[in-house]
Amino acid sequence: MEFTDDLVLRLKQNPITTAVVFLSILTFVPKLWGYFSSYWALSHIPTIGFEKRSFFDFGAHWRARMKFVWECKSLGVEGYKKFPTGSVWKVWTPDGYKVACSPDLAGDITAAPDTVLSSNAALQARFLGWYTGMDSDGDLRNKCVRVDLTKKHAKQIAPLVEENKYAIPKHIGECDEWTAYPLQPTLLKVIALLSGRIMIGSPRNRNEEWCNTVIQYSMDAFGGGAKLRLLPTFLRPIGAALLPDIRRVKNHQDVARRTVIPIVLARRSGEEKPQDDFLQWMMDSANENEQSPEFLAKQFLIISLASIHTTTMSLSKAIFDLLSHPEYIEPMRQEIERVYKEEGGVFTNAMSKKLELMDSFFKESQRRSPPQPIGTPRIAVHPDGFTFSTGHHVPQGTEIIGCPWLAASFDPAILEKPDEFDGYRFIKMRAQSAEADGRYTYAATSLGHWGYGKHVCPGRFFADTEMKIVLCDILMKYDIRFAGSRKERPNDLVFELNIAADNDCQVEFRRRRL
Repeated sequence: MEFTDDLVLRLKQNPITTAVVFLSILTFVPKLWGYFSSYWALSHIPTIGFEKRSFFDFGAHWRARMKFVWECKSLGVEGYKKFPTGSVWKVWTPDGYKVACSPDLAGDITAAPDTVLSSNAALQARFLGWYTGMDSDGDLRNKCVRVDLTKKHAKQIAPLVEENKYAIPKHIGECDEWTAYPLQPTLLKVIALLSGRIMIGSPRNRNEEWCNTVIQYSMDAFGGGAKLRLLPTFLRPIGAALLPDIRRVKNHQDVARRTVIPIVLARRSGEEKPQDDFLQWMMDSANENEQSPEFLAKQFLIISLASIHTTTMSLSKAIFDLLSHPEYIEPMRQEIERVYKEEGGVFTNAMSKKLELMDSFFKESQRRSPPQPIGTPRIAVHPDGFTFSTGHHVPQGTEIIGCPWLAASFDPAILEKPDEFDGYRFIKMRAQSAEADGRYTYAATSLGHWGYGKHVCPGRFFADTEMKIVLCDILMKYDIRFAGSRKERPNDLVFELNIAADNDCQVEFRRRRL
């Protein structure tokens, strides 16, 4: 009793010590409870990436956590090799245990209704949407991509080509001599203009403030969310108030509202005629809960992640692969020249489909470096949880990060000589049968990197067309090479469930001398 009284007295006399002790308890107890509750609920599911060297090895959880953050690719490989079929496994992450499954169980995930497994909840959890704005707020964006953008895909090619004629000269220029640019940031500006042409129309898409906002929002939301995940849950509101990334997110949201809301109001009042752009499609398709101009403004920022950043990253990786395998450049140019002639010198939807080498090369690049090593994420939202066809059960709140599609893409039982880069791989596979011809185009979902089932990426055809328009123009106008003495492709940056292209790698452009 004397010890307790003495401890209370000391804490009263030292408020700083009291605060530290109090915060330590608040940090430790939720973490401890989260660990044990997660462990008990998922104890029947095997674990990978966790190595406890002794009973008193208290650093095991930290090592496992950092392995997920920096070595998620290797975790996917380990899980696929240990549990290739009919299996479910878990990994320890900064947010506790998360579950993955073998690719043959992907159908279990995608067949579940959204009331059981939610992709929107997974998006919100991944980006901490409460703070970054990347939250689950209906299906309006995806519906408009799935219906309007896909249905009008061929019609949108001419505006994209026209915008590219503005974007490439603006951001790459004449380049009479070898001129170096950081490839990915340069392509971001180009793709932002092309996507913006369809999203909000010209000339608004060329507004510098708007372009900067749609480019930077995803970076700040991703960066801010990643930093906040390192904090205990109860400290995240404080962290969000202090982090510059999150403050910039708020600024981007203000810009979106200032830009989009006046357009919505003008079109509804008749001051501006309706346009055939993404904003109008959302206005026409929105239900009564989605009609507010503020809600519509928010959608542009969320969709910028896929329409600009994912497309740019895929194109950057493909160009890095092309420069590290320059023997494909001339055959690709010959294909472009031939198809241009067949289409009367105009880039059309038919031309896009005829660029078989470029299409195969894109798919081979994506096979080796997809956006994610493990994909098809969901969160179990039903009170009864979710049960796989194998009998493995996960309780409500469990995050299923998906299937190790990258590891499966290197399985020799699935693909011949998977460790080799073969830009012609999918041309040869498409030639095997009519069914194979549809399964192995770049936009096809056969390797799982576009997602799987009903939530497969609805904008993949649009991304495919954008990438081909830009690369055709670059290859026909410029010679390209790595800057300096680099010959090999730069390494990707792997962070948690993301595989990003090198953002600093310089590529040199020079006007072709024919």
